[in-house]
Amino acid sequence: MEKKYLSDCIRYTTDIAPYPFIQIYSGVGSGKNTFVDALAKGYEESQPDGRMETLEPKRVLCITSRRAKVDELKNAEDAAYGAQVLEYEHLDYVEDLDSYFTSKRELSCDGIWGTIPIYQRSIACTNAAIERYLEKHYRADKAEDFLWNRFDIIVVDEAHAVVADASYQTAPYYVHSLINKTLKMNAAGKTNCKVIVMTGSPQILADFRLPKNGHAIDLMDRCMRVEPKHVLLADKAEVMEDMQQRLAAGEKVIYFANRVSTVLNLYRNAFQEYKNEAAVSFSSDDELDKQEKENREILKKRDEIQAYIAENQKLPDDIRLFLTTSKNKEGINIKNADIKTMYIETHSQIDAIQMAGRVRAGLDQLYIVTDAVQNSAPESPFEYELSGRADLKASLNALLAQKKEDAGIAEGAPWSVQEHEEIRSYIAYIQKKFPHFCYDYFADTFCLYSDRHSSRRYYAEQNAAFVRAKEEGSLLSLVGKWFPQADIAFANKKQQRIDAYFHAQDVLNVPLEKSAVQEIKAYLETVIGQPFRSFNHFMRPYGYAIRKASGNKLRQTDHHKDRDRQNVKGGESFSRFLLYRKNLPPTAANTSCRRQTCSAVRAAPVLLA
Repeated sequence: MEKKYLSDCIRYTTDIAPYPFIQIYSGVGSGKNTFVDALAKGYEESQPDGRMETLEPKRVLCITSRRAKVDELKNAEDAAYGAQVLEYEHLDYVEDLDSYFTSKRELSCDGIWGTIPIYQRSIACTNAAIERYLEKHYRADKAEDFLWNRFDIIVVDEAHAVVADASYQTAPYYVHSLINKTLKMNAAGKTNCKVIVMTGSPQILADFRLPKNGHAIDLMDRCMRVEPKHVLLADKAEVMEDMQQRLAAGEKVIYFANRVSTVLNLYRNAFQEYKNEAAVSFSSDDELDKQEKENREILKKRDEIQAYIAENQKLPDDIRLFLTTSKNKEGINIKNADIKTMYIETHSQIDAIQMAGRVRAGLDQLYIVTDAVQNSAPESPFEYELSGRADLKASLNALLAQKKEDAGIAEGAPWSVQEHEEIRSYIAYIQKKFPHFCYDYFADTFCLYSDRHSSRRYYAEQNAAFVRAKEEGSLLSLVGKWFPQADIAFANKKQQRIDAYFHAQDVLNVPLEKSAVQEIKAYLETVIGQPFRSFNHFMRPYGYAIRKASGNKLRQTDHHKDRDRQNVKGGESFSRFLLYRKNLPPTAANTSCRRQTCSAVRAAPVLLA
């Protein structure tokens, strides 16, 4: 069955209009941007009885996790969004949402509104802009500036980031808080504003459930999605070799690194001969001394490439190597038809899916670097447990109440954080000292930031699962669940050599004596490039293991028969071993089964709440 786009699968009058909260699951490349833009513009929609109904333009606030997405919307042809709210990397400066509420512009909407000066209608911003808005402008007594009164629909794009980014950001908390507050106001009959959350990676949201009167739309299997044709597993050395070969052949490639230091090392060292044809993109400047000329040039080149991608949704023609970090895992579209290969270091399902989906034409090859060091956000086992204690939360809020009293703020009276420097400093201190707490502007109290714990747990579990799959020889099966439509295989030439050797020697699943095992070990050391003591430890990533085979009939290789016969005659004892394959690669038959399992996991309704 031919896959459709999101706009083809949703009818506003039946899927959106009756509900205050809608969550939409559709794959990367399914047309989520087009759908949201249509809401902001208005459109004609066919009804079940065949009638065409005109839907008026909606005032849309589109919140996304990455500035790149905002830039993309700003530069899109015929976009319905007006002035944009930009978030800069370190939150040193964020343009205020408030300034757009008070600005006016001429707008014509096909005669519905006429050409008249009206307030800004639809805008796009980052999660961080929401946090800054609450910090600098929110007042409980200023209803005209409540976001749920300014907009008809609040869309949270890349909703998985509300949890995924919580391990290192506070901004997702405030988006989550805004969702909950809007739904409460809707339930109380104080607003008609709807909330739509959209993601192509719902796995991290599995612990959340729909609110009352919520509506879940799972289109993961019905809509278009961008997936690579082939997913290849390889270690770093082999990936570097493959990249060199492809670049030498004139191909364009993209590399997603886990760290800025890796991006800089590849740019400066590993691929320095391609500097003139390489571009870099990353968030943090911490590893760069801006006094150095080379670093200033790198930052200038970075800013230029980011602006170019935002405006053109492609890499420049003269760039063949794009080195980046998770900064660009969401929010950008790269529509080059000549980019067929990508390399990623992440071992997380969500990040892998998002990164692969940046190339909208689809990849021929996606390489996963199996030995890449993963980012970690270490957390004491006691940190979350301590944060969950009611007496700690009570103490934090008691001191907050005391500081409000000292500032002359009457209990229950509306007040503004930005007007009280000492209170603002106290809030900032607590959030830094106790990262599992955030000040909730709507509730006027410190609340537990449970998404932070969920995020760290998710990535820890993903990393552990990847390591375990390597050790158990089940990595093909694991990655197959991430990309159910792709062919999954080892690109590893070492793997190919080992498989071919064992096949040629016919040594699997038959008893072997110790000297034969030693010879096999010597050959494997030449393949791997280093000696090893534990056969099982080094062979697990390649899917093989060995065990004692007591009581089995001895199997000897031909060149050992004479010597072994002499040893036996002399009464010398020796052990027998079995060399075996732990997990065979998925076949066409079990691939189908794998896809069904993946669908079953997605079926559970989930929500931010």
